[in-house]
Amino acid sequence: MTIILIRHGRPDIRTDLRLTASEWADWVEHYDRTGLDPALPPPAETIAVIRDCRQFVCSSLARSRESATTLGVTPDLCDATFRELDMPRPGWRTPKLPLTFWLILLRVLWLLGFSARCESVSDGRTRARACAERLTAMAATHGTVAFIGHGALIWLIARHLKATGWTGPRQAPRQHWGFGIYRRP
Repeated sequence: MTIILIRHGRPDIRTDLRLTASEWADWVEHYDRTGLDPALPPPAETIAVIRDCRQFVCSSLARSRESATTLGVTPDLCDATFRELDMPRPGWRTPKLPLTFWLILLRVLWLLGFSARCESVSDGRTRARACAERLTAMAATHGTVAFIGHGALIWLIARHLKATGWTGPRQAPRQHWGFGIYRRP
């Protein structure tokens, strides 16, 4: 059995902004509707790794669905359960800081239990475990399955796979179009 976890392509959205936390929440909503940056197509290696896949899964978010299309595949399953892990969306109107600062700070705060207007870390971990179990069931039936998804969710899915006897890379894919191959005898 093989599960290939592929991070979606780079979204076509500005990331060089300075925002308040309140504006960050609006930016995240826009990000979730944004398609891919056409200037960064998938590398040949990513296209090649899915050549023998029998099942494809993506989330309901635009960047995941468009990534599947860009890779030349039609998802067998496109489900909101596979969406990215939520990020806190506090309503703070000051200060105005770089977007990447908010991304890092709010993900760390989420991991520590802060979940303003989003799913809790416990709920996110439970959802990631359910995604890993669903991918495992699909791999048991079809042999090889590819999930074209999101960074934080892929990270938790990979952790769950490895904790349940799968082998794979030490770190889950972080770069856009990056992938990790997980196998279980």
